[in-house]
Order: sequence, then structure tokens, then C-alpha cells
Amino acid sequence: MSNSDLAILTLDCLKELELAVLRQMKLIGFDDTLLSRHTSPKLSSVAQDTLKLAETTCENLLALIQNPNLAAPKQQLVPVHLIERETT
Repeated sequence: MSNSDLAILTLDCLKELELAVLRQMKLIGFDDTLLSRHTSPKLSSVAQDTLKLAETTCENLLALIQNPNLAAPKQQLVPVHLIERETT
């Protein structure tokens, strides 16, 4: 289950509690799944470059496999950006 899936479930729960999502709170998912664009209201989300994330992870893993004595890579940041929809 993705973070946006959990945010969508939260959105549904808030509706059942009759909380006005747009007036009383803001809700943002993190991974911008396809469903994020089809909720009501539409879920804002932080989008990440999953291809870059996968490439970086594979490069680090291959480097460690090829040289087991290599120090584990330091933290690497992959850019993200906010996609503002109706829940922010």
C-alpha cells in the first residue's frame, strides 16, 4: 500500500465523519499514484522521480556487490515536487 493510498483512505474517513476537508484541514499524499488524480476532492501529492530513485538504488547496490568492502553510500537526495490539487 502506498502513501497516497493511505491518504485516500484518510480522505474517505474524513468524508464519513463529515469533516470539510477543504475548509478544516489539508491533506497531501506522497508518491502521486494514479488514484490521487481521481479522488473527490482531488488529492494533492508530493511526486518523486521513481526512475531516478530506482537508478540510484541499483547503482549503489551494484557497487556494493562488486566491492563488498566499499563503505555504504551516504544519503542521496532525489528531487521531489508538490502537485497541488484540491486538498491543499
